[in-house]
Amino acid sequence: MCAKTLRDELAELDAKLRELLFHQETTQADKASLCLAGVNLAEIHRRHMPRWTPVNPATLPPRQPGQPYPQLPKGWLENWEEQKEVANA
Repeated sequence: MCAKTLRDELAELDAKLRELLFHQETTQADKASLCLAGVNLAEIHRRHMPRWTPVNPATLPPRQPGQPYPQLPKGWLENWEEQKEVANA
């Protein structure tokens, strides 16, 4: 007998909540409660996720101990915002 993992149990529970959202007797208040329950259950899943690093440290340029990371040029944020505003104008 193989015991299900917590992740498998949460996936089944999430699927059942999604089914209940489309049940014909479900009201808007019920749907809101189901959505909140899904959000609360997602927190359990998030806590059990492994740590994630957005950058592979092996691909970073070599640094000496105590050497600072490269800095962005001053004013880069204003330039970036201006480019975005022009594109969306």
